Formats: sequence, structure tokens, C-alpha cells
Amino acid sequence: PSGAMVSTTHGVASGPVSFMNIFNTTTDTVKQGGVRRGANMGMMRVTHPDILRFIHAKNDQHSLTNFNISVNVTDRFLEAVDNKEWFQTEFDNEAWTQPVFDVLTGTDYVVYRRPTGETMTFEGKVSRLKISVSVAELTFTATTAPDSKELTVKTDAISKGTLLKLFRYSFAQNYVSTIDLENFRILKTTKRDVQKERVRESEALFDYTQKSVTWIETDPKDRNRPPRRIASDLIGETHDMVSAIYALRLQPLAIGKRFDLTISDSGLIYKVPVVVTGREQQNTELGKLWCFKIEPEVFGRGRLIEQKGKMIIWVTDDIRRIPVKARIDSQYGKIEIKLKSYKK
Repeated sequence: PSGAMVSTTHGVASGPVSFMNIFNTTTDTVKQGGVRRGANMGMMRVTHPDILRFIHAKNDQHSLTNFNISVNVTDRFLEAVDNKEWFQTEFDNEAWTQPVFDVLTGTDYVVYRRPTGETMTFEGKVSRLKISVSVAELTFTATTAPDSKELTVKTDAISKGTLLKLFRYSFAQNYVSTIDLENFRILKTTKRDVQKERVRESEALFDYTQKSVTWIETDPKDRNRPPRRIASDLIGETHDMVSAIYALRLQPLAIGKRFDLTISDSGLIYKVPVVVTGREQQNTELGKLWCFKIEPEVFGRGRLIEQKGKMIIWVTDDIRRIPVKARIDSQYGKIEIKLKSYKK
């Protein structure tokens, strides 16, 4: 495929369409000396990563004029069409995880499998003055009901370890994020936040027809307390803190890639610039894996966190796009979050 590494020369392959152009030119040369026009038949399996380049190779009406082209489809591809599912391209009997270029849009993308039935558990540690202590455990569980067009992600964050034993401080946060799978945007977020004796419950509803989000927070221990309400205008597809992680995994990641995510928290809207700054190997619970290094700009004036700091997320460079590690540098110290287990 175009962009694949050539193991013998350490070069980069130009892809089959470039070789088709050579055959097309050869056919032109041969037919100039004869009386019959030459013709070629190009066929490509639908699983090939260059399938879109192949399909649109003759769009300009000037290229590959000596070629007829056909696509060999598979039963799995037709099933994906019937079920309106993403279809995975392959090379050398393995899933192709690099961006696939779309000639019509001029952009590229990767095919990402929906995380239905996926459970990820992470351990959070805080480091300060060269001391690292375990403080929390986070679990993300993604499910989809049969024939549903919505993804439900349940997130549980609970205090543990040193934070609980030494400082007698506990917290428990439970999120439920309802995501529209067709447009991959947040529809509703419910949250229960317990910090020692303090308890708050909130719900955010996203109305894309009215282009607004309404957030309401209540105190279940004091029903007489007036609820807090915040409403904001929506600007395009929006995510909550959890769905933003899953939306990030959908992006066509490549070094230098930049994109924005619109995130809503507590009824407010933030535009978060994201840049892919590198690709490096990480030792993870799943083994040593190549990962993209991603830096969302969440710190700073007018941003999601109004203080100095930096966030880095490492996501596997494969079809799973698993976030295996995150690091947050803040004024309170370094927070490191590592994947503890992954089930699919």
C-alpha cells in the first residue's frame, strides 16, 4: 500500500496505482506502432488500504485511459454495508492501522471499531517531591443495546490507597454518557459526585435542534436547596469529558496532525485544540506497543482548566486505539494514569 515501509530498502512504497500508471504508459507506447488499441484490466480486493485511490484513479478522465477497473468485494464487506458498519482494510493478513486517504475529500481517516463491550480500568498516581502514591481507580465500560444507535459509557472513579488511608479523604464519581453513534456526539451526561460528606448530582442535556446544552445540579441531601442551572449555546458536534476520549480515538492520528474537540463541562463550552506530537513505544499492561503521543491543550486562561499545566495522552497505534497512559503536570504535582486492564 502507499506509505508502507519497504523492509529491504527502508523506503516507502508508492502503492499499486502508481504502477498502474506505468502499465498505462507502456500500453500507449505499444499501440502507437500498431493498428489496434491496447487494453488492461485492473482489479483490487476491497480490503486493500489503497482501495479509495484505486476506485477514483480515473476521476479526472485523463488518467489510466487504457484501463478498465473493477473491485473484488467480499461477503464481509457486503455485511458491513447492510449493517451500516465501518469496514476494516488489511495488508499482509493484518489490520491496516495507518490513515486511509480519501481522494474525494482530500483527507484521510482510519477505520475504528466501536468500543461496544469494552471495559478499561486505570490506576491513578500522584507524584510530588519524588514520592509517588496511588490515589484512584477509574473504570470505563462501553455498551450498546441491540439495534440501538446510542453508545452508553459508564465511568466510575473511586479513591483508594494512600489518599484514603493517610488523609482520610474519599471521593466517588459516577458518570453515564449517552453518545449518538451516527454523528458521534454527546446526547446526555448524568453525574453523581461524592466527596466525603458532600454529594452532588447533575444532568446535562444536549439539544442539537435548539443548539443548546442545559446543565442542572442538585443536592440530594437537601431537596430544599435551589438547583444550579447553566445553559450554553452549542457549536457543532460536542462531547462531555468522557465521550471526548472516545472521539479522540476516532481521529486519523498521524504525527503533526492537529484538530479541535468541542467539550462541555458543567454546562459551559470549551474549544480544545489537540496535536499529535510523536510516536513512541510504551511498556503497557498489554505489552510493549507503539503509541501516538497526543497533547490536548486543556490548561490556560479561558480553557477547561484555568491554571498552568500540561496533559499528554498515549494511544495505541493499532485498530483498537486504546489509551494506555496519561500524564498531567499541574501546580499540585504530576498525575500519572496507567491502563491496569483491558477487556473486549
